[in-house]
Amino acid sequence: LSHNSLRMSLETVIMQPGLRPQFVYVCLDEKLVEQIALVDLFGFKYVSVKSSYNYMDIYHKCLHSWHENETEKEKQHVIVIEEELILSPDFLYFLTQTHSTFVNDPNLVAVTAFNPNCKCF
Repeated sequence: LSHNSLRMSLETVIMQPGLRPQFVYVCLDEKLVEQIALVDLFGFKYVSVKSSYNYMDIYHKCLHSWHENETEKEKQHVIVIEEELILSPDFLYFLTQTHSTFVNDPNLVAVTAFNPNCKCF
């Protein structure tokens, strides 16, 4: 819900080498219309979903909205980045290195880059 934390997260997203801004979707609560201008500033797309107090409900609505988008139906994978996260400069590189293992191992359902040992505040 913080405009500043969203800005900082989007800054680290846009600085990822090889990023294609047209494939970045930012999920916004329908009541936070002032953040649309921020998303537009970065050249990203946004998805507005109905408000909810349940965090997982928002996740579900965002992923459902993204999946129902006609142009995104052929996409098989999605990277979910929560606001307030600051990405390392090699975030996308890390994911590209894990992609073939992820795709070829039917036992895997997700890849995570979360580091609980990071004291980055």
